[in-house]
Amino acid sequence: MPVQIFSDKMSKSKIEVFKYFVSKIIGETYDDYHLINNEILLYKEDCNIRIFNEPRPVMYDNQFRDDNVSYPGYDSFIVQHTARYMEVCIDSTFLDNKIERYILKEEYLFPAIDKLNINANYFIILFGINIHEYIQFVKVKGLSENNYKGTKVISFINSPIRKSIFIIKKMDI
Repeated sequence: MPVQIFSDKMSKSKIEVFKYFVSKIIGETYDDYHLINNEILLYKEDCNIRIFNEPRPVMYDNQFRDDNVSYPGYDSFIVQHTARYMEVCIDSTFLDNKIERYILKEEYLFPAIDKLNINANYFIILFGINIHEYIQFVKVKGLSENNYKGTKVISFINSPIRKSIFIIKKMDI
């Protein structure tokens, strides 16, 4: 998100605080989703391509002026909005593909995964599922925060997609 200066009367400290939140919030979002980044070179015919329009929220320069007036959240609100937009766009790509879908009771989730005979060549991607409940209370054998019986688990607990699990070959992500 580029920061454009509109006026000479801008507060350098307010701009620096804003840049800090851009780096921190967008950086954390990028780091979260970098886990599912596929660095394999793909060609157009090998994949579906989605283009997301960058949100263009308006920020007035008076929020950055050095005039002793405070605007609550000026430094992080729009950045949080942009990060959330990124999450929604990335998460929604999982719903757009033609996939097999199953509805399961929660207690049958991991036994059903066992029946798929997956291995380390797959990812288990959880959206809106608290994996710690399965580790601590259900006590699923072979489950840790990042792994289930040799298969990498990636969890997005605060996703706009609620209680969904995707099992995807690493090369298909």
